[in-house]
Amino acid sequence: MHSENGTCKSILSFFHVSNALNNNVLKPLFLIYKDHHCNWINNCVGHANYKVFFVFVVYAVIACIYSLILLVGSLTNDSQNDKQHSADTFRVAYVISGLLLVPLSVALSVLLGWHIYLILQNKTTIE
Repeated sequence: MHSENGTCKSILSFFHVSNALNNNVLKPLFLIYKDHHCNWINNCVGHANYKVFFVFVVYAVIACIYSLILLVGSLTNDSQNDKQHSADTFRVAYVISGLLLVPLSVALSVLLGWHIYLILQNKTTIE
């Protein structure tokens, strides 16, 4: 489904058809089936597999939020049992994990919110 330069073959074929005929008859068909390449799933996303992509983003957001809850719970639990010095090394690992996890959670939540908005407006990412 991919060409040598990382774009989807369906994009290239539709561009050739669109440029060759250059009329408005193919434009709705072009917008429905035009795919784009998503680096997160290393695949083309379009009309045929948009549901799979959306569910992937939903599960990724749920996993990030769940990980944050576990991380906060572990931090509060370890701070109450701070009798051992080895807990400090775990606390550093928790803080570093949190610093990585919070921006990822925010970015994925924004992506999910944008796609929910697009679905409710009956639009695609192209429009």
